[in-house]
Amino acid sequence: MARRLLFVLRGKLGDTIVAFATVRAWIDAFPEDSLTVLVRANYAPLFAREAGVRVIGFGSRLAMFVKALRMRLLEAPFDALLVLLGAGPPIRRLGRIVRAARKVYLDARFASVYPEWPAVPKDHYQPEPAWRVAATVAPQLAMPRAVRLPSLAALRGSGGAIGIAPVSDETRRTIAPRVVADLARALAAR
Repeated sequence: MARRLLFVLRGKLGDTIVAFATVRAWIDAFPEDSLTVLVRANYAPLFAREAGVRVIGFGSRLAMFVKALRMRLLEAPFDALLVLLGAGPPIRRLGRIVRAARKVYLDARFASVYPEWPAVPKDHYQPEPAWRVAATVAPQLAMPRAVRLPSLAALRGSGGAIGIAPVSDETRRTIAPRVVADLARALAAR
């Protein structure tokens, strides 16, 4: 029987893309399920054309709560709310707003709102926490080994273009111009 699931991805761009790999794995494994992803509005266009998923972007915490409240009032409850990425009081509040038979978070931090959480090893593969959250509901789900966004891949044509985003809103994540040049040369050589 088809399930209705709400995945939450509330993090920085790179982490969001890696966590979306779990959503893509779910789409591939369970195409009959109805999936919704709640993600930051500026990242939503990356996933909006992905087949098998409804993408809802939010621009602020308040917008996230409004969208969740709209779903609560206008839609049937979800079979599961799965927080693949996100932390802090907004995630706890979101769990209180969303109606779902099961609510799964990354750990026991919000146990009163999210009564289920997976055990995540201290040393783990980057997408493992998101996958373990999803595997709580579907233990047979295979852990993604790569990020696949077929809708974006279809846009690039046969040129094999690679995008580099060297500037971040966090200084520690901004890549120096010399390093970007070295990276571009190395990628061109490959």
